[in-house]
Amino acid sequence: MRHSSDETIKAAKMELEKYMEYWGPPDARRYHHYWRDTSGAWQHRELPWVAGTVPKLYMDKDDNAYLIYGAPRTPDIPMKMHSLDHNCTIAAGSAKSKWTDWKVIHVEKGTFFSDLLGDLYRWKKDGVLSVPLQESPKENAAPSALRMLDFSFAHE
Repeated sequence: MRHSSDETIKAAKMELEKYMEYWGPPDARRYHHYWRDTSGAWQHRELPWVAGTVPKLYMDKDDNAYLIYGAPRTPDIPMKMHSLDHNCTIAAGSAKSKWTDWKVIHVEKGTFFSDLLGDLYRWKKDGVLSVPLQESPKENAAPSALRMLDFSFAHE
């Protein structure tokens, strides 16, 4: 049997409040792109959409940037902390614009709970971003579908 006591619920709420205070409310969270320019000075750009899960950044041979992350399935509902129910989202920013043109370029709808990671070796070798996605199981510890999505991006 599993249950919570009043004390553990209160403690969890306190921890959540501390976490929220540090990171801010979920709908206020954004991704930030930092890089060094050719003179060595740090540059910064805040991306315009609400942040989801921990992102992974991939740069191609021309320095175009691709960000993969889990985003809320319903855009008007912010991600809950430790949410395991999100869409696979890919955003891109071009080196030509100095990454001022960030936009979401693909959303794979689903209820994915795995970390959204691309195959770095295939990315470097073939320029293909291969992303394994595991569907959220219907019940705890049940098997669930695994898919592999391959993305190849064209540049202007």
